[in-house]
Amino acid sequence: MNDWVSNHTNDKIKDLIKADSLDASTKLVLINAIHFKGKWTVPFKPEATKDGPFYLDDTNSVQVPLMFVKDSFYMYEEAGEDGFKMLELPYGVSISFIIKSQVVPEMGRL
Repeated sequence: MNDWVSNHTNDKIKDLIKADSLDASTKLVLINAIHFKGKWTVPFKPEATKDGPFYLDDTNSVQVPLMFVKDSFYMYEEAGEDGFKMLELPYGVSISFIIKSQVVPEMGRL
């Protein structure tokens, strides 16, 4: 399975399935992989990439490389009890990457 994913993502994803994550009780494994090579409308500068926290949940985080860019982007916010935020990062004129996140008011971050 990992070979298939690696072959279909130009070797960008090599270890999707950990060796100990499947056992005799596993009945079905569905895998989908994509490798998209696009150019951001507003490019990220490699020198602006810095390590920072990626939040796994309300209390746990891991340090990962984070890309930074300062520009104007489209942000949509849905208020209310089940509110969420969406940020659009465009690739050219016809494709966009949409980041959707539940609003976490007490933490104040997207």
